[in-house]
Amino acid sequence: MMLSDRDIKKAVKNGELIIKPFKKEQLGPASYDLLLGNKIRLFKSTEHACIDIKNYEDAFRYTHKYKNKIIEHYTYTDLITSNDPFILHPGEFVLCDTKEYTEFSKNFAGQIMGRSSIGRLGIIVHATAGFFDPGWKGFGTLEMANLGKISVKLYPGMKIAQMGFYKLETPCEVSYSERKGSKYHKNVTNNQAMSSKIMQDFKKL
Repeated sequence: MMLSDRDIKKAVKNGELIIKPFKKEQLGPASYDLLLGNKIRLFKSTEHACIDIKNYEDAFRYTHKYKNKIIEHYTYTDLITSNDPFILHPGEFVLCDTKEYTEFSKNFAGQIMGRSSIGRLGIIVHATAGFFDPGWKGFGTLEMANLGKISVKLYPGMKIAQMGFYKLETPCEVSYSERKGSKYHKNVTNNQAMSSKIMQDFKKL
């Protein structure tokens, strides 16, 4: 069941959903507007022709401070301000954080969706992973790309996406934060988008 504005307010009041900060003016008929945070993770220019997600044996990974962070050293984080916005160029892909921190109990899930005003500029806000499992705790990560032909300036605090909420018929047995192997649930104190940890999937094969 998808939650209406009344359902969302009730779930937040009861502590079944946590949205920080929660502002009524960001509440839609059946969604909640998410604002862009101030940290963007970009890919560096590199001499590597590609990232081999299965056979990634770079000595850097074992000898430097980014040990076990997979492709962390292929990326860097940039801070944006109202006076110094980020320009997303055509064909460019970045990871961004949301300003909002969210938590889901075992009987709620969420889905990030794009906003029409942003989409009409050619901007997608989640390339593939917009689903938030029950038990999620943390700042959301947006997988953003510019599919248009014109660069677009992005400002922190702007409305960038919206989240819909769902109530499960029964609470899940094992939540995302409890499930062994969950890779991104620890982003609870630092609203900074994490790099891909896809290599952990191959370790299980």
